[in-house]
Amino acid sequence: MKSRKTFIIAAIIVAVLIVIILLIRYIPEGPEGEGQERTGLPDIFAPPQDDIEYPDTPEGRLASYERMLEDYKKWAVYPPDSRPLLPDYEDLIDYSIIKLRPQRLLFVDPTDKKPQSSNFECLLQPLKHTVIGTETLKVTLWCNSGGNGAFVPVDIQEVVLVKRIPAGPQRQPTPDLNDSGMHGDDKSGDNIYTMTFRPTPSDWGEMELTVKLKIPSEKESRLYELNTSFFSSPRLVAEFTGNFRENISTGSLVISAEVKVLIAGHYELTANLFTEKGDPVSINRIDRELQSGSQWVDFLFFGKIFHDRELDGPYALTGLRGERKNLPIGPTELAGKSPEEMERIMQASLNRPEAAQPNREVMPSWDNKYRTQAYTISSFSDREYDGADRRERIQMYEEQVRDAQTAVHR
Repeated sequence: MKSRKTFIIAAIIVAVLIVIILLIRYIPEGPEGEGQERTGLPDIFAPPQDDIEYPDTPEGRLASYERMLEDYKKWAVYPPDSRPLLPDYEDLIDYSIIKLRPQRLLFVDPTDKKPQSSNFECLLQPLKHTVIGTETLKVTLWCNSGGNGAFVPVDIQEVVLVKRIPAGPQRQPTPDLNDSGMHGDDKSGDNIYTMTFRPTPSDWGEMELTVKLKIPSEKESRLYELNTSFFSSPRLVAEFTGNFRENISTGSLVISAEVKVLIAGHYELTANLFTEKGDPVSINRIDRELQSGSQWVDFLFFGKIFHDRELDGPYALTGLRGERKNLPIGPTELAGKSPEEMERIMQASLNRPEAAQPNREVMPSWDNKYRTQAYTISSFSDREYDGADRRERIQMYEEQVRDAQTAVHR
């Protein structure tokens, strides 16, 4: 029994290491922008992580395992892929943009060589985090003095756009960042500078934008630098058709959406559910293989969520989005493999075409609303989730607690 546990733990460690290596190797590099707005909330689809540090003693380990068991039981009353959607999760509700905060411009003091804050702050903001197909993306820039809200003129010295992919960085044509009232800029002379980006078929990957500027009203005429990034996904891989159907299955609401798939592969699809008045209710994420052609995918909104959110219908399905994964190792390729086999697969994957490509291609989102029937809370089950994954995880935690209790009482 002990050797079997040791083997399982070793396999898990190797799998985790492989995932970390994959993330480092295949996710395009590039800064997300200083001052990036984050909710500070945990990942809605991930089990809770205990951030309390316990003593490295038998008693401390027991307290840690008991806490993990308790937290997981509370989290797992819903399925891992069908979760309540709360108003605080702005990044999942307003999912098309990563809202950045203005950042204070810094300079290095020539005397002590330490960074110092200037009197100016700027915001370099892509209006969407991903440009898809033949869309045109806008990026705006403004600066003010002392955070007083009045935009000040800037003297743009250099604009550099670089595509970062695993194969290496590639410099792109210089964008036109202007305040002329033309080329995508809304109004001339309002001190809001704008650039547009429309991808060509080869513009696939993470785009890193660097702007160097001076502030004419600053007598020292210092040179400042701002950075931001966005993702470019020019190829159409799949799209939502706008056709839907619905039913209640085992006490949960299932809304099926038709998807037209041009490029087969492993897809991650997400949908939001609101009340007709706009209150967020639930979110569902699907991971599955899709074949070429039109097909239906089922978004399941777990019954207990409606009871706990206390929100009657009718409901509105919206915010459908998705992406095709482009990793050199498939999601099931490592399943059931020994650590040695996983290592061989990992090494072989380095020679696959995907190893030099971005790790995803993004579908156009469907932002209209599909209105459901006028369900009430009583239409759905109030039962807690009881899937095999939940039972197995609880059993694992309970075994850890029992082992720790034994260690305490030795």
